[in-house]
Amino acid sequence: MEQYIVPIILTIIFTAIGFEAFRGQYRTELSSRKDKMIMLVNVLFAPTVVKPIIEVTMGLLLIALIPAYAGSWASMAFLTAFLIYFISEDFAQYVVHRMGHKSRFFWGLHRTHHTGRRMNSGLLLRTNVFWVFCLPATWFGTAAIYLGMIEAYIVAFAIKIAMSLINHSYIYRWDNFLRRFDVTRPLMWVLERIFVTPRTHQVHHALGLHGKPNKNFGTSLIIWDRLFGTAYIPDEDPQNFGLPIGDKLKLSEELFWPLVKAEKKITTEPDLA
Repeated sequence: MEQYIVPIILTIIFTAIGFEAFRGQYRTELSSRKDKMIMLVNVLFAPTVVKPIIEVTMGLLLIALIPAYAGSWASMAFLTAFLIYFISEDFAQYVVHRMGHKSRFFWGLHRTHHTGRRMNSGLLLRTNVFWVFCLPATWFGTAAIYLGMIEAYIVAFAIKIAMSLINHSYIYRWDNFLRRFDVTRPLMWVLERIFVTPRTHQVHHALGLHGKPNKNFGTSLIIWDRLFGTAYIPDEDPQNFGLPIGDKLKLSEELFWPLVKAEKKITTEPDLA
């Protein structure tokens, strides 16, 4: 069943991006040529290079360290396996994401994701190719498959990808829909304190007014931010996104830093990310 993971994930991604494209979200004035090139490279690179390297590396580690546990969780109840993967991977994502803003080296890898000036689902693919190796999803996914949690992993991963696509988008605003009505506003208040929403994630990408780039590091659950003091629940939607240095970074540097660096040193403090 694991052979269906890549087709399922790519279908979800291209459906979300395709609908946005139909709505004009990738017109030249809204999405630069550099944005599209970074997205294209990652669509090609992640499943063909990153995923196999991580799977082989993690697989060998698991075989060497816990050979007796191969398939040992296959009989676990689906809901239990789903929650184990979803919660543990989400916490790991919080830790890695926060590190990407607090460490100068890891910020150099992560900043490509923040230089995009338009919020859309394609921003999920706007990353440095080496940053993808840092993300927990494939590492945890390989472990889940090794332990026998294949179905739970596929469902949880698909849900997390769908949530991330929606949270990066400026048009899939289910949260604003719930805020519109008095009867659903209390529900939105509760949901926004458990899950990451488009608004709470987009302030993380915002520049200027309402921008809080060192808040809201969670991917699906905002409870980690609330536990560790990095949560920010905004009252309004931000309007401007990106980084001041975004236009100064070349395509090759955004994709392949630290192998490719600017001719003139561009300094950016991680805390400004």
